[in-house]
Amino acid sequence: MRGNAKGLLFGHLEEFAKTTSGPDAYKKTVASLEREDREILEGLVLASGWYPVGTWNRALDTYLKTYHSNPKKGMDAFSVLLGDRELTGLVKFVLKLGSPEFMLKRTNFLWNRYFDQGTFAAEEVAPKHFRLTLEG
Repeated sequence: MRGNAKGLLFGHLEEFAKTTSGPDAYKKTVASLEREDREILEGLVLASGWYPVGTWNRALDTYLKTYHSNPKKGMDAFSVLLGDRELTGLVKFVLKLGSPEFMLKRTNFLWNRYFDQGTFAAEEVAPKHFRLTLEG
């Protein structure tokens, strides 16, 4: 079974591409993808819909490699935008009262918000040190 990514990820990537790389960056990224991916992304992508994770991976990878000389730094910046848009007031409140460790212990909850396959777990191996495992 192939996994899916939540449509809201594509919307956030489009916003990020437009604000950091120019108004046509996302459109050009989509245009450079293979036909199957273009057909999905040129259609109506609903925030609540599920779309092939391969399409997500290829769109993100293509965008980062095309528009960021350091794709890792580009991904870090995208992650900040995603956190700003997606972390609800309650989660932000809990983070302020709790600790990063509190959230790390709930990684699978966050993973399942964006992907419908696999598990993402955090195991505390020492105080403030975690082993993250992604199985998919």
